[in-house]
Amino acid sequence: MTGENQMKIDRLTVATTHTEEMIQFYNAVFNARLEVISGSPLYRGKLSGMELIFCPNTIVGIEAEKNRIQLRLIVDDLETVIRQAESNGGGAYGERMEEESRIGWGIHDPDGNSIELMQLK
Repeated sequence: MTGENQMKIDRLTVATTHTEEMIQFYNAVFNARLEVISGSPLYRGKLSGMELIFCPNTIVGIEAEKNRIQLRLIVDDLETVIRQAESNGGGAYGERMEEESRIGWGIHDPDGNSIELMQLK
């Protein structure tokens, strides 16, 4: 070992504007199982094995027109995830790109955050 710190993402917190729609979207599309944290305005679930927290933006007051972090997820069935996004308040964005070893496309959630999807062939 060369003294490098080993890091692992522990949690992702998202400031939500349309909280109820975001909960429905992430639960339906990514099976996040978001539930309210008792006695709190926050919601907790899991995204790709990582803790996911939704915090209503009225609490943190973030003023961003678009997300500043790009999230990319590897999925088993890209077309299914696109359909789930479209039927739960989100949608596809950009062009579907196919390469020799992978297919990529993007979706957006109800708050307009973009999520890059990749399906390995």
